[in-house]
Amino acid sequence: MTRPIKQLPIELPKDYDPGPEFFYENIIKPLIPDMIKLMDHGIKIDKNKVAALEKTIEVVQKTVKNRLENSLWVEKLEDALTPMSQKKHAEKALQKLRKPEYYMRDYKPTDIVQRSSIVNNFLEERGLSHYYRSKWTIKDLKDLLKATGLPFIQSLINKEVKFDNPIVTRGLLKLAEHKAELWNRVAYEKAKMTVDRVVFNPNSHKHLSTLFELMGVETGEKSKKTGKDSYGREQLEDCLKAVNNLLDD
Repeated sequence: MTRPIKQLPIELPKDYDPGPEFFYENIIKPLIPDMIKLMDHGIKIDKNKVAALEKTIEVVQKTVKNRLENSLWVEKLEDALTPMSQKKHAEKALQKLRKPEYYMRDYKPTDIVQRSSIVNNFLEERGLSHYYRSKWTIKDLKDLLKATGLPFIQSLINKEVKFDNPIVTRGLLKLAEHKAELWNRVAYEKAKMTVDRVVFNPNSHKHLSTLFELMGVETGEKSKKTGKDSYGREQLEDCLKAVNNLLDD
């Protein structure tokens, strides 16, 4: 028989929703035989009645689950929760956006990626984009120097360019903007992805509170532990009336 310890480890609650039957199936139910054995040492237990109770609980759980799933109120709830889930998903994805400053680095004359960005941006600013190359080696720079005679290219070849040179700064910024755009493109695409329709979880306080709000059921007391809305028998009876009224309509 499966023991609770065999279910570990599982994902953190914020990343994992096992559903309403998980606790009973994986925690309570596996412990029943052990609890009976422990109680048998001092208290006589009618195992047949325990088995009958277990079956009754299973039947009731299935009945409740079916009634909830077939309820029009639950459909309304899921209609309300899904856009909220979509918005939360998008916000989470966009939290990972990066600004160009994240990719700004000090200039290194031997870094071919930095050098290529600097040269291409320099050529673009002077209307010489037709000389564009994806990578600029020293040999390529010498050929460019012969074709253009630009002093800045000579200083690059001689590694005489200072890190605070405005041309260098603009070229490095261009590179940083390109890297940030590539990274952010993934985040934007993920934000646009459609999330699965939210499935009602009766063990979720958020789902229950949203359901009661849709039904127009006012909250009872506040939980002393969490400070969240607490619902008692009176609120459940109001929910039953709301369900019956919807069915009558």
